[in-house]
Amino acid sequence: MEMALKKVELNTVSMFGGTDANRLVYESNIYRFEREHDVVEKDNSATSDEE
Repeated sequence: MEMALKKVELNTVSMFGGTDANRLVYESNIYRFEREHDVVEKDNSATSDEE
């Protein structure tokens, strides 16, 4: 009997969202990590709200 393997999902939260200048670097690192480790990353990053 074969079992279907489910991909690992990683949930992350950071302040590298919105207009952050480092957002593209952060997103490219996530993309590369997903490809190297065969995982799905659920990113919940957003701009920090200091109000």
